[in-house]
Amino acid sequence: MKTTFTPAEIIENVSNLIKRSCDGNYPETQKTFDRFHLALLKRYFGTSNIIYTRKADHIEIEVFFVDTSSQNIHIELTPEKLENFLRSCIKKDTLSIGFYDNMLLYYSTHKQGEKFHLQSA
Repeated sequence: MKTTFTPAEIIENVSNLIKRSCDGNYPETQKTFDRFHLALLKRYFGTSNIIYTRKADHIEIEVFFVDTSSQNIHIELTPEKLENFLRSCIKKDTLSIGFYDNMLLYYSTHKQGEKFHLQSA
């Protein structure tokens, strides 16, 4: 298995993992995938004060900022819209690439239903 990926490959693999985690084919690992979604959101919004709640027909996301000059955010998404929203939260800076690389390593080496297989160009 390849152990070094380019930033473009890392972004592609994160995008693929988002797709897999949103497709609904792995209900036994949904809680694990919800934690993955939460980690992506924390990285994107730069805060650990996020509540991610999966309801029967939608996902609720509450983002709370410690800095009082920022307003809190409330987001409601249908499961069908979640994938595009999470993809829009992918950052491409160096620190985020390293963060995603570590997340991908975790999901490719720990059994999560079926292991996620990283792909390279």
